[in-house]
Amino acid sequence: METKFCQFCGETINKDAIKCRYCGSFLNEEAKNQAREQMNNQKNMANNFPHQNQANNNEIPLGFIKTRNGEIIPKPHGFNFLAFLFGPVYCAGYGNVWYVFLNAVAMFLLAAVIGNNLANVELVGFLYVLYSVALFIMHIVIGAIANSTLPVKVAEFKFGNVFAAMFVLIVMYLLSLAIIIGGIGRL
Repeated sequence: METKFCQFCGETINKDAIKCRYCGSFLNEEAKNQAREQMNNQKNMANNFPHQNQANNNEIPLGFIKTRNGEIIPKPHGFNFLAFLFGPVYCAGYGNVWYVFLNAVAMFLLAAVIGNNLANVELVGFLYVLYSVALFIMHIVIGAIANSTLPVKVAEFKFGNVFAAMFVLIVMYLLSLAIIIGGIGRL
């Protein structure tokens, strides 16, 4: 093995060495620049976590969402209790009104069937129980899928949509009541 002397400390080192193992000095300027570049690359790699992208700050990591305030937070998952509690009205706040119309149509059909069959008490009772169970199941489903289907924490919750949905449901309740009362008048 061929050796040479370090020009900074005078120790014997390997002839192919680019840095002295005793004093840590680089033996030529080119080796010093290469080492500095390599260290900078390693630092950048160490600071570039999987959930960060320095090249493009607009990318959002998997499993995270960007809120309307600009924060990047973990995506909500699991059961959404507010969606379960308020059901179709909660969905309407995020712009999804299908559940409101489904509920309104079911309510109208229930009232129409009950209004025509008021003499059959067992059928009326069965339909009320069926409607109540279906409504409860719909609330459970809405609570279970709200975080994955609605833009929770991403879009603004619109109270105007909520009031419109409540208005539609109240009108349908009153219409259903009128249909049932009309059926009572025919008895």
